Amino acid sequence: MFKVLLILSVFSFVPGFALATKLADTYRFETQKILRDLDKLGIDKIACISKAEKKNCFHPLELLKIADQVKWVELESFHKAAGTPRGGAFYSPIENTIYLNKSVPHIRQFIGYVGLHEILGLVGATETDFGISLAAYRAIRLFDPSSKNLQPTWRWDIIKTDLMTTPEISTLSYSDPEYNKLRRSTEGGGVFVGGGGGDTRSFQLRVEVFEHMSKYVPIMIFVDMHFANVSIEVINSNKKEIYYHTVGSLLNRIFVPESLLNLRSLRDPRVSFAVEDIAWFLASTYPQFTNIPYKTTMDGRVEPVSLRGLHPKAIKQIWCEKNNFSSPIRACDLGY
Repeated sequence: MFKVLLILSVFSFVPGFALATKLADTYRFETQKILRDLDKLGIDKIACISKAEKKNCFHPLELLKIADQVKWVELESFHKAAGTPRGGAFYSPIENTIYLNKSVPHIRQFIGYVGLHEILGLVGATETDFGISLAAYRAIRLFDPSSKNLQPTWRWDIIKTDLMTTPEISTLSYSDPEYNKLRRSTEGGGVFVGGGGGDTRSFQLRVEVFEHMSKYVPIMIFVDMHFANVSIEVINSNKKEIYYHTVGSLLNRIFVPESLLNLRSLRDPRVSFAVEDIAWFLASTYPQFTNIPYKTTMDGRVEPVSLRGLHPKAIKQIWCEKNNFSSPIRACDLGY
C-alpha cells in the first residue's frame, strides 16, 4: 500500500501537475543568477557549435529566458542504477522539464551551475563532463562582475574559450521520446531514471579538488588547461575506495562512492579523503605541471624522476602497467 501511495505522490509532479516548490524555485533563481553574472562579465558566447569560428553560440540572456520558461519539477525521489552517477537532477527535452531529486543533498552554492548544466542538456548542447558550467564557476569565482582585472589576462582568455567549448550536440534528445524519461521503478517503488543528469555533490567535489591542487601545482595554468575537464563523479555505492579509470596510460574518469564523501583525509585533515586522494593522483599523473621532479626521455615522454612519494594507483596504472617508466629498469618491480 505504501509503495502505491509513493508512486502516486511522485507522479503527481509529472508535467501538467508541476507545483512551485522551494527546491524548484531555488534552482530557477540560482541558475538565472549565474547567467546574469556571466552577462555582466561581458560573456556573450556559450556552447558554440563551431568554437574556432565562434559561430552558432548561445548568449547567457538567451539561456536565462529558457531557464524561466522551463518547468522545474521536484520529485520526492527517483532512482538510478547502482554505481551510476548524478542522481540529483535530470532533464527531459520531450517534456521541457528539469526534474529535481528531493531525496539527495543539494548544495546551495553549486545549484546554479548544475542548473546551467541541465539547461544546456535541455537545449541539446550536452556537456558530459561539466566543462562549460565549471568554466562559468571559474569566471564568477575569479573575476568580480564589475571588474575583469583581478586576475591575469591569460586566465580570463582561457576561461572565455572554455565557455565556448563545442558541446556534444544531442539529436537523440529531440527524436527519442524515451530519452531521459521517468519510468516506474520495479525496486522499492517510486520512479527510475535512465540517461544522464546532474549532481551538486559531483560538482562540489570537482571544485574542491580544483582548489586543493594549489598544494601540488605552483602555477594555476595547470588547473585552467589540464584539470578543469577531468571527469570526477559521485556514484551510488558503498565501496571504500576511489576508482581511477584509465585507458592505456591516460586517465579517463574518476568515480567516488558516496560513502567516502564525509571521510576526512589522514594526509591533510583540512579536506576530505576523496579531495586529497584525487589531487595526489592527478599530481602523480602530471609531474611536469607540479612540484614533483620530472625528466624528459629520449623519445620525448615526460616522466617523474622517481616513483617514491607518488600515488600508489598512479604508479601502477599510469607509470608501470604499460611500461611507461623507463629508468631505473626495475623501478616498477621494486615499487619505487
